[in-house]
Amino acid sequence: MITIKPRVGIISKCPSCDMDLVIYDNIIFQGVHICYEGFCPKCQKTFLQNLPIGQGKLVSLSLTKFEKKEEKKSNISWFFDPFRRIYQNPKSDEISFEIIKRRPTKNKVVLLNTLDNCYGHSLLYFLNLQNIIDQKQSDTSIVVLIQPFLLWLLPDNGIDEIWLAHVSFSQMREYLVDLNKKINIELLRFDTVQLSQAHLCPTDIRIEKFSKIVPYDFVSPPEKPRISFIWRDDLTRLWIKSHWIYSAMRKLRIAKILLPLHFLRVLCFVSFLHYKFGNRFQITLTGLGKTCKFPSFIADERVEKFNKETEIHCSKIYAQSILAIGVHGSGMILPSAHAGMTISIMPMKRWGNFAEDILFSENDTRLAAFQKRVIPMNTSLFETLDICENMLTGRSYFIKKFIYDKTVL
Repeated sequence: MITIKPRVGIISKCPSCDMDLVIYDNIIFQGVHICYEGFCPKCQKTFLQNLPIGQGKLVSLSLTKFEKKEEKKSNISWFFDPFRRIYQNPKSDEISFEIIKRRPTKNKVVLLNTLDNCYGHSLLYFLNLQNIIDQKQSDTSIVVLIQPFLLWLLPDNGIDEIWLAHVSFSQMREYLVDLNKKINIELLRFDTVQLSQAHLCPTDIRIEKFSKIVPYDFVSPPEKPRISFIWRDDLTRLWIKSHWIYSAMRKLRIAKILLPLHFLRVLCFVSFLHYKFGNRFQITLTGLGKTCKFPSFIADERVEKFNKETEIHCSKIYAQSILAIGVHGSGMILPSAHAGMTISIMPMKRWGNFAEDILFSENDTRLAAFQKRVIPMNTSLFETLDICENMLTGRSYFIKKFIYDKTVL
């Protein structure tokens, strides 16, 4: 954790001369970034820098305040542009901001910020709550800063206050002056405030503490387990083998013409699964978007939009699924947490995000490797089917080989 009150507990160097900065105590909440300002006595310059929280643990940024000069920057535009806008393009929009008090707060609090311009980032930051609650001290209260889409996942116990910012993901690309002001006003109520580091990929998550839905149970499975394909018909997550054709179509803004190919690929895939396993499993389509019509042997559980009811509905489908399959992305996080096994189909040029969309619950590393797989997008349809068949029929044999009682010599 990083203390931000009564003093900002961080040591920072001047990006120009490497001298220690004099850290000001004003914290700036941009959304993607939480920032501070520091003054260099030697250079006589004030710098804006991001705290090492969330994505900021990987990339540090620095901007000269009055010159608006980029001392340290990132070539990742989605990450750097919101930071730069703090000085260059602040927005004055009034933001609806609610304080939901569950119990009286103490003078010392841990604050978890989950605001981001990406659903998956926010969700993963949010799941840090489990570890924060588990390590909660008696003299400390827990405050979580969230957007409305996370309300349904709030744990029943352990959180003292919820700060609800009614902002969209697109607004989180901007610097909202009113939101920053309202957050800082609330911080005045406390003597000590510590920021959670909001780890990018939290581990050992017990998802039922959040969704209140017990994941798939191999010991007591459903009478007819599901094999679920996680559908997304937004044009960034189509199942298209050729990266170059797909990328070119997206750059030309004509990727929509590839949607029928995506549909045919998914249809062929689930049809082969149905042919192979018959009525042993319920082939299911779930996820976001209802484009294209599928045959009646497929249980179409897709939704038009996500809200509390549809999120719960989909998560129950995931928890009934012995295997969940889908294209890599934020939409695979909750399926991987609830389903028995997962296959994430990885597009080319996205391997730097390997396993970010998968939550592992297995204690044995080899079982985790068996049950949670990441395969290249250009894997052939029949090879993908072969992987699925092996996972569905070979799990018990795999366990016999690798899982054993270490006390038996």
